[in-house]
Amino acid sequence: MSQIIEKFIRKLNNTELNVQSTNDAYIRVSTEIQTVLPSDFLSNLDSKKEVVQIKKTGKKELFPSNKWLRYQHYPSNDEYRIVSIAELLNRYKATAGDFVIIEKITDGSDFHYEVSMRVYEKISMKYNKGKNAFEILNLHQVSNRGILEEDIDILFEGKSINSKISLVSKEKKKANSPTETSYYKIENLPDDFQDKLERDSFIEIVEKGGKFYLSIEKSWEFNKIEI
Repeated sequence: MSQIIEKFIRKLNNTELNVQSTNDAYIRVSTEIQTVLPSDFLSNLDSKKEVVQIKKTGKKELFPSNKWLRYQHYPSNDEYRIVSIAELLNRYKATAGDFVIIEKITDGSDFHYEVSMRVYEKISMKYNKGKNAFEILNLHQVSNRGILEEDIDILFEGKSINSKISLVSKEKKKANSPTETSYYKIENLPDDFQDKLERDSFIEIVEKGGKFYLSIEKSWEFNKIEI
């Protein structure tokens, strides 16, 4: 009998990571995501009713019974979320731009969920059209690496760019925001770079072998395989 593995991968932003505190960390499930994911993938995701395992470094264990990972609707703003993922984020020491991976594994009439993460060093950014600049989502980690305000060669789509990540401004997103947000410019990007961005794109710079690679990353994906 074949086994079906459905996998939802979501790249997290600071709001979902709960960087500003207040509520538990979560994954926002947009209308676009809802139309692609099978309805039972989401509706059955409930650690109080179904088997949900945390998977890390090859080991698996049940999601803690005192936590409640689930898919939930919030009528106040008509938003759907996968909530109570803080347990997973803490175990992986996640930062903005890391991936949450939720797998539903079906074997005949039986199924269970496995949740894990992919965490790695990178500069994770979002483009702010109104500011015509980039917000670095994991600024604390990036600041410690000594990359900002330095001349660097960046490879993008196979071409080398002599560039620098420079501070443009610091300002509050809203009048009542507790802190200022720093906005940066990536120098010498191609003229059509902004045209390549989708509404929820992440911009990422990763260092490999002493070279810096810039890419535009999707915020989520879903795939299904049968083995």
